[in-house]
Amino acid sequence: MEKRGIAKLGVIIVIILILAGGAGAFFILRDTKTIDGFTYEIPNLNKNEICDYYFGYEGTICLKAKDSTIYYSGGETDDIILMGITKGLSEHKNMLKSSCDSPNECNRIRYVFISYPNGLDRPTFSWYYSDEKFIRIKQWGDNPGSTNSGVIKHYLEKYPPIQI
Repeated sequence: MEKRGIAKLGVIIVIILILAGGAGAFFILRDTKTIDGFTYEIPNLNKNEICDYYFGYEGTICLKAKDSTIYYSGGETDDIILMGITKGLSEHKNMLKSSCDSPNECNRIRYVFISYPNGLDRPTFSWYYSDEKFIRIKQWGDNPGSTNSGVIKHYLEKYPPIQI
């Protein structure tokens, strides 16, 4: 009797370990870039620090790309780059804020800046999600500038904008 009880307990423990291992593998190995209705590619990203001087701002601003993904769905394309500011943080924040000073060049939704550097058909969404990290999403296609895009909603949720 006692051997059967130990054997059953052993089988139950093995089953629990298998289920726990499977659940753990799911959370570790799942694809975190997947967005319903979109396919994506990961471009070859230059992760070197890039520095430039911007007229009207003191000093140089340096950026370093952290991650990039391009999403496609029917008539919409979204090019996402996560970046960190390595030099000139306050200058970059001031530059981003002042980009909305000119009428018809930028909109603000909460702490998200929407600019149109290539015309109204290609808006760029930019926001800080931590003190020195920000995201830039260039969008084009059938519904540009829409915050209803599945990609924009996904990244706003995953990297909530903060006030700068």
